Amino acid sequence: FTPTSLAARRLSSAALSSTNTETMTGSLTDVANFIDSTNASYESLHRDFELQFWGTKMALSGAGYSTEELTRTKGEMEAFLADESKLKQTRDFLKLVPADSDDAKTLKM
Repeated sequence: FTPTSLAARRLSSAALSSTNTETMTGSLTDVANFIDSTNASYESLHRDFELQFWGTKMALSGAGYSTEELTRTKGEMEAFLADESKLKQTRDFLKLVPADSDDAKTLKM
């Protein structure tokens, strides 16, 4: 996501939540927070893996690059992607947001 698209999604969620009950507002805030935190966590894990991948494939020198670190960072990223609790939370949030919303599109990814 670009900062612009995130801002637009937040504005869209805010507009929706202002017309709903307090319970729904809290839920939409939870959805936005879940999306943002999931994206930030994945970005960090993926960046760490990419640095190791290209560092080892390009034979960059330095203690920071090793096949052990490549294996570790890949495992962390794959564990994140395979986390059943995130999948369950995503499915639960999909039930709360309008099917044609930006949040729904993001959650379906």
